[in-house]
Parts: sequence; structure tokens; C-alpha cells
Amino acid sequence: MALPNLLAGRPLVPEFFQDEVTPQALGSALLRELDDPARTATLVAEFRRMHVELRTSAAERAANAILECAGIRA
Repeated sequence: MALPNLLAGRPLVPEFFQDEVTPQALGSALLRELDDPARTATLVAEFRRMHVELRTSAAERAANAILECAGIRA
């Protein structure tokens, strides 16, 4: 399964399973994506959107949780 497709909730990039994963299949799929400028722009925009959505200050939240457990922060 392609994680971007799961995160987007729709088919976004091609998915390859087990024996389908070959250099030729991956190369062909990549070239199809890159040969279509509108498609490339759509992918870039969608990946940016997912990046913003996933970026949740995990390091800061983890540090605050540790400080709270240590009794330094309430």
C-alpha cells in the first residue's frame, strides 16, 4: 500500500505489491508522473498539504511530556 494514498484518502500515486515491484515498473510509473507537468504540480501541492497536516511539533510535545513526568512542568 502506498502511504500517500492512505493519507490522501484517494489514489494519488501508483501502488505496487510484491512481485510488481521491479525497476522497470517503478521507473515507468515515475516517468509517467514526471512527464505530466500538471500532474507533477498536483502531487507537489498534495504532498505539501500532507506535510503541513502531519507536522505536529512532535519533538516539542515529547519534551513537554518528559518535563511533566519529571515534575518540572505541570
